Amino acid sequence: MSKEKHHRDWILRRCCGAIAACILTLAVVGFIVLVIYLALHPSKPSFYLLDVQLRSIDLSDPALSLDLQVRTAC
Repeated sequence: MSKEKHHRDWILRRCCGAIAACILTLAVVGFIVLVIYLALHPSKPSFYLLDVQLRSIDLSDPALSLDLQVRTAC
């Protein structure tokens, strides 16, 4: 009976070790994926309007003509 108990304990330890290894592997892979995502995740660009200058408007033509200068900053 002690051999059978020893064999069951060995199988139990082996299964628990395999489950622990799987959980640890998933945790490490998840951490690596999180670090890569945080380093490379896309963000929306933001622009700020600094200055707008309307230099000329030509209303003599049937089509409206504008000369406009816009300055932005990131």
